[in-house]
Amino acid sequence: MNSRTAGRWTIQTVTASPAVAHGLEVPSEPPPLVWVIAPRGSAVVLGSTQSLELVEPDQAKARSLAVVKRRSGGGAVLVVPGDLVWIDVIVPRGDVLWSDDVGVAAERLGAVWLEALAPWLSDAWVHRGAMVNSDLARLVCFAGIGPGEVLVPGRGGGPGAKVVGISQRRTRAFARFQCACVLSWDPAPLLDVLKPLRALDSLSSWHQQVSACGAGVGDGATADSVVEAFVAALAGPRPSP
Repeated sequence: MNSRTAGRWTIQTVTASPAVAHGLEVPSEPPPLVWVIAPRGSAVVLGSTQSLELVEPDQAKARSLAVVKRRSGGGAVLVVPGDLVWIDVIVPRGDVLWSDDVGVAAERLGAVWLEALAPWLSDAWVHRGAMVNSDLARLVCFAGIGPGEVLVPGRGGGPGAKVVGISQRRTRAFARFQCACVLSWDPAPLLDVLKPLRALDSLSSWHQQVSACGAGVGDGATADSVVEAFVAALAGPRPSP
């Protein structure tokens, strides 16, 4: 695990399988901490309440996708090295990014992401307010929109396409935000391995929604450049809460 500092933050790069990365334990009294996850291998990651039975195992094997469970809720997320930037941000209680309100806390982190992605996205915004949920969102994470998540205008209107998804787990001592920033949105593997979607044809409303619900950062963005932009934004001065 490589480690460096940026302002008050400890930045650690973790190279591990998606299963191992999701199982990392946060120290009981952590400093402001960032884990930049370099996933070793691809996976479909299910939310804590989702059943492994949702995945067609033969199709997952054919696509070299591990099937992993995470501790936070929500729908399935596709982890493919090179297609997304995965960053866990551990915010200790009392930090300027901390809020007892889980929605406000996510929105503060979303503002960091918006600042970081400004060189590539001129029309993005942070979702503020209540979760936008649906039956499809309970199956596919990016089909829902939560507070703090970064969106760009979607194809054909709608609430927007998600570029950064954020899930949150917290204790009395810290909040752990797991962030997925999409570099290239390719929903085909999810459409292929999730049984409820495999039962539908390509013209179904759910297929169309999954295809349109995500968006990549854009040309010129690499994993390294997005990570460095995020770390710089996180370590820079923040407005008062």
